[in-house]
Amino acid sequence: NDAAVRESMVEDFDRLKKKYATPRRTKILPDEDEKMEIDLVQNERSVIIVTRGGYIKRMPLKTFESQNRGTRGKKGTSSGNTADISDDNEIAHCFTCNDHDTILMTTQGGIAYGLRAYQVPEGGRTAKGAPIPSVLPLRADDIITSVLPVSQFSKDEFIVLATEFGWIKKTPLAAFEKLTSRGLIIASLVDG
Repeated sequence: NDAAVRESMVEDFDRLKKKYATPRRTKILPDEDEKMEIDLVQNERSVIIVTRGGYIKRMPLKTFESQNRGTRGKKGTSSGNTADISDDNEIAHCFTCNDHDTILMTTQGGIAYGLRAYQVPEGGRTAKGAPIPSVLPLRADDIITSVLPVSQFSKDEFIVLATEFGWIKKTPLAAFEKLTSRGLIIASLVDG
């Protein structure tokens, strides 16, 4: 009989309500702001390496701990066989930064791209790294000419661009704060 079962359930619930009913002590409030990916990443120091062959990797700074006197040190990258040393493994840029810093990369074509340091794939000391076109929307023939880690975008600081033929451009650092995934054309460069 459904009615009898229902009546028995209501009586049990009333009894439980009288026995355990206390007003709620905590308040559930709506979340003011949504959590971003950067909020979930610790802001630790990292070493970022960009090679001439177009590879990039990030390593925690703890990877390079201090050693005792007389040791040979640690390699930061591997060239594989010493007979096979090529320009692909030659380090073009190596710097330390915090994981929350923005890394500004400029291509040979005059386009600037921005990337958070924690978005660079992490690799071991002997790993080659990830191809830059898999991290940034670059063409395979684009070459990264400069890399700059930026902690905060100040209106009082500037980036100065200079070409081989004497062309100079001074741009406020704040102009690079809102870079899109397509990048920002900072210089229209032509061959010759």
